[in-house]
Amino acid sequence: MEKPSTKDIQDIAAGALALMGLQEIIRLAHDLIVGSELAVLITSSSAALALPLAIGILARSHLALRLTQLYLWLAVIAGWITVAMLLWILPWQRLYPQCGGFVISLVLLTILLGEAFNLALSFAQFGDQ
Repeated sequence: MEKPSTKDIQDIAAGALALMGLQEIIRLAHDLIVGSELAVLITSSSAALALPLAIGILARSHLALRLTQLYLWLAVIAGWITVAMLLWILPWQRLYPQCGGFVISLVLLTILLGEAFNLALSFAQFGDQ
């Protein structure tokens, strides 16, 4: 089996980001129709930024790649802080049913952040091929 090329890594990272961004755009539209709280609208709006970042990565923009790394760092740090705060406040028995999917999403975001760094290293090492 061949080692994945820069283009393969780029496609995987951009596809994952595009999926996440599209889901958040749909959720944002739903929240606007239903009339959700301001915090939910702000969260959905910020998460919807993943779609334009994914398009920028597919266009091989170095700026989009750096912004994606910053975006993922902030999302991962905020997510793990949220998990730590929930563990501090709620007992484990009440937390588990509500937090399981969130922790899985957070682990996947952490993996995606690692892929973004691999992509940045590939860009730096091999240039724009």
